[in-house]
Amino acid sequence: MIHRRTKIFALLGLTFFVVSVSGCVYVFNKLSEKKQTYIEQRHARAELEERGSQLALLAQKLETSESARDDLTTRILTDEQVIDFLALIETLGREQGVTFETNGLKVESDDAEFERLVMRIRIEGSYDSVMHTLTIFEFLPYRSSVTDVEVRYVEDGEGAGLWLGEFTLHVVKFKTT
Repeated sequence: MIHRRTKIFALLGLTFFVVSVSGCVYVFNKLSEKKQTYIEQRHARAELEERGSQLALLAQKLETSESARDDLTTRILTDEQVIDFLALIETLGREQGVTFETNGLKVESDDAEFERLVMRIRIEGSYDSVMHTLTIFEFLPYRSSVTDVEVRYVEDGEGAGLWLGEFTLHVVKFKTT
């Protein structure tokens, strides 16, 4: 038989069970939310640590490459060095026994930091001196290139011919600030 007391205990037990299950569900949901937040924080921390190690590696590379970067900057002209450079290439031409003439000189923009000094040069002399001069200009210790090369034999009125070389010399220089 079911007594009144049994009903009260059953009702209290059922209420306690429902409250316990509700509490467990609530705690489980809160733990799931915290778990997701914890996972996101772990990923953010791992990404931050990875960026820190990459930054340390880049700083180390920057430190170890300083002398190489300094050496590279000596191979790029500055505004103060342009006149000296022009005098240098004229001297190089004269020392090789060629007549040296600059037909055009202009500055072209490359990007935000560099621009290109473009010179159209004409040299006259013996075949060996013209070719040797071209070789010297190809291997200048600057960031440079030789393009539009044309070498031809030219007769003069006396029967002794000269060789004529025309080319464009491009030299990278720092932009004026």
